[in-house]
Amino acid sequence: MISPKALSLLAAVLMTSACVASYSPSDSPKQVSVRIASDSYVVKLNKRGKALPAGEKEGFDDYLSHLGDLRNVEFTLRRTHRDVAMKALAPVEKELVVRGADPKRVIGLAEVGTEYQGKLSDVEVIAKRYVVVTPSCPDQSVPEDPLANQNLTASNFGCATATALALQIADPRDLARGRDVGAANGAHSAGAVNRYETDQVKSIDEQPQSVTMTGLK
Repeated sequence: MISPKALSLLAAVLMTSACVASYSPSDSPKQVSVRIASDSYVVKLNKRGKALPAGEKEGFDDYLSHLGDLRNVEFTLRRTHRDVAMKALAPVEKELVVRGADPKRVIGLAEVGTEYQGKLSDVEVIAKRYVVVTPSCPDQSVPEDPLANQNLTASNFGCATATALALQIADPRDLARGRDVGAANGAHSAGAVNRYETDQVKSIDEQPQSVTMTGLK
């Protein structure tokens, strides 16, 4: 007959084995991932289709508030009915820009949405943004054992760095793809090469630097 103490010890061993089995060295170091979140909102314009009513502005603001920094959101506008003129998208675009959206990331589509059937003056706003997914941290599924000598990376390795990056990134899109560089100035670059070859390199203005020591007597 197994004593209660032995049963408790056996249960602890089985639980530890289960934790170890769920981890492999390939899971470390921890890394940040990015996913695309997309949702939509239908803006109800006034009867003339030229502005947002006061009550609609409040609901629109509530919707935009959960999107975070609007400069990092891609907005797509489309009509909800084929009889809606393309100019009906203009007041919605204006409201987005006033609230901080990047005009370059607000696009009006000529196509008509079929998911929503409402009034002729309604405009659908589709918001797409990149969202950071933090790693599963802290991760102590495999405790560090200096005596094990298996040369395995700790399960918690990289948690601090990855989490700090996820919390500080201004635009999660930058983790998915780099930004386009601006146009290069060939004449400016060639001028530096010519000055180097003709021994006419511009000197760096040397400014006197003063060092202030504090706390010393």
